[in-house]
Amino acid sequence: MQWATLCRSHLAEAKWFYSGYIPTVGEYLENACVSVGGPAAMFHAYILLGCTLTKNSIDCFKNGSEIIYWSSLITRLSDDLGTSEAESKRGDVAKSIHCYMVREGITEVQAKQCIKELINYSWKKLNKESAKNSLPRSMVNMSLNMARTAQCIYQHGDGIGTSTGAIKDHLTSLIVKAIPIEETCNRSGKLMFKDSLTSVIVYHIGIGLQIMNNFTALAKFNSIIRQGITNMLTSIFVNKIY
Repeated sequence: MQWATLCRSHLAEAKWFYSGYIPTVGEYLENACVSVGGPAAMFHAYILLGCTLTKNSIDCFKNGSEIIYWSSLITRLSDDLGTSEAESKRGDVAKSIHCYMVREGITEVQAKQCIKELINYSWKKLNKESAKNSLPRSMVNMSLNMARTAQCIYQHGDGIGTSTGAIKDHLTSLIVKAIPIEETCNRSGKLMFKDSLTSVIVYHIGIGLQIMNNFTALAKFNSIIRQGITNMLTSIFVNKIY
């Protein structure tokens, strides 16, 4: 079902492209929320995560749940903001920005501002839907994470189609490069960190490493795992704060 719907949405975009048709904003958004692949991706992720298929969860996918719609819309619009310029140069179907410009008679700057406002509105609707207790929590988390990931990837341009730029630097600092932490000693000679939040982070890292030491099966890999966790957590918490 999800694959059939996805293929139909791509077929619609192909017809628009080859006929030179510029859809209205409404037409584009209705189709783009499907063609971006959000509903199909979340359906497969829901199953692969081992979540229980209930009547409620199946109905959400079957009937096009609001939470999936708004998450997919944020994903599509974020994608358009980051990639529309490059895609239009190499030849592709008109994106939301182009649709706004042609149909509303506005400039590119104004069209991008309209997209940003629509993203903000979509986040309000997504947050409202995520607060409903009737939805499976796993579905809520997937919807929120997909929208967050899309905005992170496309906030500085095409974070997937290119291997350079801010996203590459961000991932390198997050995964590869260690973050140096300034440290001092108090009068008793005890190691102290200059920031209380940093002290809390390092304390919890230490607790985690102590727990790891209790697993003898990981003894050979302990040093690698310890360093990897330390680099990852300090990158996530410290690098993003400063």
